[in-house]
Amino acid sequence: MQLSQSPSNLSSQPSNRTTAQNASSAQNIAAALNWSDPKVFYPNYQKYRFLAKVIFTKQKILEILKKSKLDTSVLKNIIYNFLVNRNEYFLMKEKLTEFYEKNPGARNWYQNTRDIIENNLDWKTLRSSSNPGWFGINTNPEAHNHTKLDYKIYTTIAMKDYGFIRHIPSLANKLREISLKNGDIINLKIPYAFTAFASHNDSIVVHFKNKDSEQEILQAIDSRLRQNNIVEMPREFGRSKRAVEANWDSFSDLVSENIAKWLVDHKGKFDDEVLAQWAIHYAIDLSQKIPSINWQ
Repeated sequence: MQLSQSPSNLSSQPSNRTTAQNASSAQNIAAALNWSDPKVFYPNYQKYRFLAKVIFTKQKILEILKKSKLDTSVLKNIIYNFLVNRNEYFLMKEKLTEFYEKNPGARNWYQNTRDIIENNLDWKTLRSSSNPGWFGINTNPEAHNHTKLDYKIYTTIAMKDYGFIRHIPSLANKLREISLKNGDIINLKIPYAFTAFASHNDSIVVHFKNKDSEQEILQAIDSRLRQNNIVEMPREFGRSKRAVEANWDSFSDLVSENIAKWLVDHKGKFDDEVLAQWAIHYAIDLSQKIPSINWQ
């Protein structure tokens, strides 16, 4: 399989669960949102308040809070996008058409390379787990593990290094080795399109079920990045590289849903500005923590 080098002229605009277990995770998050003092100092909001994504998100929350009837799903979506999208994406959000027009090579190369990978992987030993948002590979489809709990590892790669996808076949093969060795089911996924890669914080996401696989997975990812001179970026806001997913609800889903519900419940009890700053502070605070779930 021959994969070409990516174009180098990319430019950017300036500047888990069973029902009981999932309920427990949601309750833990909700408990952390039991705020009582509106005068409390919001260190996360203060630290990041000048970032484009913080400014944009606060404005969106305030717009919704002004309405007489609040929609929890709309608030959840605002907070979810705040957590998962790059700050760089928010900086260029208003000029996306111009950005993509300036970078047609990046968009086309990403799509063509993904198609080549998809057409040439050994689907006799691997299995597609793709959906409209993600290109996914199940590295051990013959294994059977009916638990709905997944460990997750996230890797963030700079927008200019989108050519990393050339190395996904090698990573998938290594993860299959780890899957077979540990009797694990390891799923690898990357954003399906360049537009998703450009906007999303998470460039590589690995799901697995056996905790013993964690260090080997981290080493497999790190070695391929280092071998190809790709620098892993920190997840924004110091978010954890690890998480637990229950019943296909992501941790970001749980955090954003609980904060959205809290905003609806406390509308009118505090000033809207206070509520918006509070929501941003705790969205960041909770996303920095690794959720704890009792594995059976």
